[in-house]
Amino acid sequence: MIGRSEGDWTCGYLISAKGSAQGWVRFVDFRPVAADPNPPLTAWLGTWLQGENRITMERSNTPGKLSLDGEAYWRGGRDNVHEGAIAGEVTPTGNRLHYEEGSAESCIVDLALIGNYLLINDNNKCGGMNVRFWGVWRRGLNSPPRQYGNAPLADKWDPAPPRTHPASPSPSTPISLR
Repeated sequence: MIGRSEGDWTCGYLISAKGSAQGWVRFVDFRPVAADPNPPLTAWLGTWLQGENRITMERSNTPGKLSLDGEAYWRGGRDNVHEGAIAGEVTPTGNRLHYEEGSAESCIVDLALIGNYLLINDNNKCGGMNVRFWGVWRRGLNSPPRQYGNAPLADKWDPAPPRTHPASPSPSTPISLR
């Protein structure tokens, strides 16, 4: 996901093995990731990661549904850990999933599948304080990229050389799609 631009630099949502955050990257280092508006059920299967947070999706015993199981954490100082969990059956609608724990007052999570990435947002009611199921998640290493039709869903990640936006307060090493 990309945001505003200043000259050759664009603020984007970057993903690394330790999590994700916003950062400045040269626009030429981005490449689009295609979204299938109607992916097959198998495209959702596997483990999805964001830092130590994970969501696993498997085939449900009910045709057309997925079994979803996820955990998310927030770590504060002095071994202070808050956690949250989601679990249940969900039905994809195109490249989107909607999980609702029980009512609009309980945990709600919306997911969008874009290639080997999930864009996730919740209503901040899915666990302890500061625990969130949100942001960009990527397919886990133990979940090989799915292929269907003639188009593999594999996206190649390459660490970009250290670059910073001229206005950035400190250097960073973004991970960019090439």
